[in-house]
Amino acid sequence: MPEPAAIAQPVATPLRIVVVDDNRDSADTLAVLLQMKGHAPRVAYRADEALALARDFVPHLMLVDLTMPDVDGFTLLYELRAIDALRDTTCVALSGHARASDLARTERAGFDDHLVKPVEMVVLDALLERVAHRIQRTP
Repeated sequence: MPEPAAIAQPVATPLRIVVVDDNRDSADTLAVLLQMKGHAPRVAYRADEALALARDFVPHLMLVDLTMPDVDGFTLLYELRAIDALRDTTCVALSGHARASDLARTERAGFDDHLVKPVEMVVLDALLERVAHRIQRTP
């Protein structure tokens, strides 16, 4: 288990992140963790909230639950990708499913990555580092 100081390290480039999950506890917990890591998370519990928030906030990263009651994550991704201002946003699927077929489906749909719930800290940290590195290289 990481030391508390390791979790709360300041980051060189705080990322704008939108967490989309109808499970409020999961979404809020992940947002608090991201905030403790020095990032600027926002939470949406429904797809329509996520679209509005993404348009206004223009996040670097969106973590999208695949199974939501109003619209599934695949449909939401399609709508997000249609917004020109979000063309550089990294969109990552969040799912409890980890079969090879699940990972292949999210890749075919256009997700940039697929995280399996519960998300392991080392996996989340690696993702955050990749996104931060990418935005530092983008003019």
